[in-house]
Amino acid sequence: MTNAFTVAYSELTRVLPWSLRALGYPFPIADRGSHLTATAAAISPKILDEIAGMQHRPASGPLHEIAADGTLAIDAQGVSLLEVGPPAIDYLAAHAGDAPLGVARIAGASEASLIAAILLTGAEYGLSSIALLPSAKACAWYVASRGDDKMRLSAGTGTTTLLAALLDDIRQSPVLAEAAARQDALTIVARATPFQIDADAAETIDPAKAISTAHARGIPVSAQTLKAIYDLEVLTWMPSSERSRAQAGFTQPAGTAA
Repeated sequence: MTNAFTVAYSELTRVLPWSLRALGYPFPIADRGSHLTATAAAISPKILDEIAGMQHRPASGPLHEIAADGTLAIDAQGVSLLEVGPPAIDYLAAHAGDAPLGVARIAGASEASLIAAILLTGAEYGLSSIALLPSAKACAWYVASRGDDKMRLSAGTGTTTLLAALLDDIRQSPVLAEAAARQDALTIVARATPFQIDADAAETIDPAKAISTAHARGIPVSAQTLKAIYDLEVLTWMPSSERSRAQAGFTQPAGTAA
């Protein structure tokens, strides 16, 4: 990515709801997704390249299954993690006291790079969570938690002793067997108490500092990526669009008193 420009954090949250609406995502999801994307971009600006290249939302939508042990399995069927990730975190947070570990498996979701920002939404209300992203080369993972009124985010590849144990435990769930075999599946493990991760095995990220820097200095972005995001927004300007119809409802007819 050639960083010819910077874009304001607040500008992303203004434009992206409409850019995502142009791709077929319902407005509540697009609105929440704009804030998740801005947070993710503050941590890793390259995510904006993924957003600019997003495909239109598949018409079929995701499939959900809850096992007897409370495990949540989602087959996103190509829908963005912007849509299926937050409900998974909300579900895990709501059931954090039901079992020692809550587990959610998401298969077939696009824009998996948004996972760090999605985990942070759980950390905001006290949930500690690990996301495991398997690949042919290595297992990438993120850990998000909150302590001393401060959110913490760690990232790494491979498996520490803790993560290896969690993976072994998760693989015993028959509900997850099919999804676990897919390279496009990710697993989220959560609980109410923080996970202990070997500091030497992880990259530590200060989300609050990253977001503060993004507000103060903007987020690096290439001209091509920024144009693609604005081009999507322009699609919602059409006279027949939802946006135009909504704005027309608040337009004072000519020649009438205010």
